[in-house]
Amino acid sequence: MKIISIKTIPWIILLFTAACTFQNTTSSTETTRYTINQSTCDIPFPASEIEGETLLCGTVDVPENYTLPEGKPIPLSFALLKASGNQPPSDPVIFLHGGPGSGELINLTQFVDDFTTMRQFHDILVFDQRGAGFSNTPLNCGMDLILHGKEINNVLAEALPEDKDRTRQESILAVCLDTAKKHDIDLTQYNSINNAYDVQSIAAAFGFKTFNLYGHSYGTKLALEVMRQQPAGLQSVILDSVAPPTVPMYEQSSKPAVDAALALFNTCAADESCDSAYPDLLLRFNRLMLTLKEQSIVLKDKQLITPEMVVALFKMRNNRYGNTGISAYLPRMITELEQGVSTTYIGLNDGSLLPPSPFDNDDSVNDADEIAQKLTLAQKFNIAVYSTKSIENDPDVKIAYFELLQQPATIENLRNFLNQYLQATARTVLLKMVDDMEDADVAELHIEIHQFVAYQPNSVIATILFPLHLFTCNESMPFNTMEGARAYINSAPVPAMTMGAEAAALNSIKLCKGFPTGTVNNSFHDPVTSDIPTLIMVGLNDTQTAPDWGQTTISTLPNAYLAAFSESGHGVFQFSQCARDMAVDFFRNPDTIPEMDCTKDLQTEFILP
Repeated sequence: MKIISIKTIPWIILLFTAACTFQNTTSSTETTRYTINQSTCDIPFPASEIEGETLLCGTVDVPENYTLPEGKPIPLSFALLKASGNQPPSDPVIFLHGGPGSGELINLTQFVDDFTTMRQFHDILVFDQRGAGFSNTPLNCGMDLILHGKEINNVLAEALPEDKDRTRQESILAVCLDTAKKHDIDLTQYNSINNAYDVQSIAAAFGFKTFNLYGHSYGTKLALEVMRQQPAGLQSVILDSVAPPTVPMYEQSSKPAVDAALALFNTCAADESCDSAYPDLLLRFNRLMLTLKEQSIVLKDKQLITPEMVVALFKMRNNRYGNTGISAYLPRMITELEQGVSTTYIGLNDGSLLPPSPFDNDDSVNDADEIAQKLTLAQKFNIAVYSTKSIENDPDVKIAYFELLQQPATIENLRNFLNQYLQATARTVLLKMVDDMEDADVAELHIEIHQFVAYQPNSVIATILFPLHLFTCNESMPFNTMEGARAYINSAPVPAMTMGAEAAALNSIKLCKGFPTGTVNNSFHDPVTSDIPTLIMVGLNDTQTAPDWGQTTISTLPNAYLAAFSESGHGVFQFSQCARDMAVDFFRNPDTIPEMDCTKDLQTEFILP
């Protein structure tokens, strides 16, 4: 063990495609059974990429159940970003996204920007894991959610206000479970063990004899499982914001927020000037939260400063967008609030005290006019239909439009829909567009409609909620219990940071009703032991994975290094070039102690009275 101590693009639904051709690099070895299926890149990507040259897209079919390799396949969607440097690239990097259930390909434009440095030396393969993002085909319950939309709304109307969120989730999950049953989906196969097999299947399909893994959040748990069970060809690993399998994360869901607050108080205590100006911050913060719970501070506009609102400021530091500099003011804010003064609190909330966000001028999203010029006839038609008052005002018309997917893709069926459901003015314009269509345009329109189904409110929630609970229930229940959750909450050194944690744990457990649970062997939660070179990176502002989970993980990895980053939240690579450079250097020299001096420049400079 080697420990070194150191002080959402919005979703784009106007998807456009271009030709994508590349050579299938599937290995011919006897163990390779899964091949690459090339396709166009139907995901938002930067205009600087050349499809088929710098960016390759497609799917790799893997078995739903690896004990039945010839059984039902799951298509895993990928994007391969070719190395941009002038020298021959080193071993490729496979990126393992977080979640589980939230894919990465929808964020490819931002991903390309974040991994520009690493890409100079490596091909980078990004894929959506089984059930996640563009790889959720077997679990897609979007159309059924639309068909049951009225029922869900009726149930929500009868729910108490405090129960509406959980009721909506329960209703969505019930529909999705029925859809999975209808399609004979084996829900027990959605787990990290099979995800680890998938990593090796994809690596083999591309002919990667050796490769590296970069795991983020849940992706760190997956990377650790690859290290444990499927390490063939794995050269080195980076675990960014680590979530080890040994930790009952739903019992300790509030621990990261608690630890992030403690890290701030400890950093101030270690700074002579800060400690002199703001001594005993932990004690005073806990006392302040009790005071505000008994009587909130009333602002001039009659808004209240409550414990929940103060905690929200602490947690905002986890976000990469617009929150740079909050930490520096928090000790002064605590001191002022003790005296009933709200100046710093207000300045942090309205942003007047903070420097401009480095992401304010983010130009990674394509210009709307440029996108509009690239739209095909089918895409223009789809947008036009979806903008009509008939669709906006009548849910039955929306359902009828989406039900075109269940009919043959013909111009006749398209005309019949327009004539039956749309008002005269809109119908006239759209029928003229149909006159210009050919069969290929209608076929493309069906793809566009399918994509729009996924962006309906309940469908958007289900896209993450359903696979998340599949993995949670399969792996984390009954490993997590309410008794364990209450035990942690009652012992937490910063009680205010645990607000809502008991209800969240209870919600996670209750929502497993109808899902398979405890389907992985108990050994899944054992520590992972491996001598593969590993760099663990943790952010001290992370409120999703606790920094000391890095210490937990490294204790059984004899060839690992741990780096902590101040002013960095969840997904350290997003917050500083220091983290990105360190990751690149580590992959290039995994057997060398990482150079970590740049982390000193990230230290918090506290604002004094």
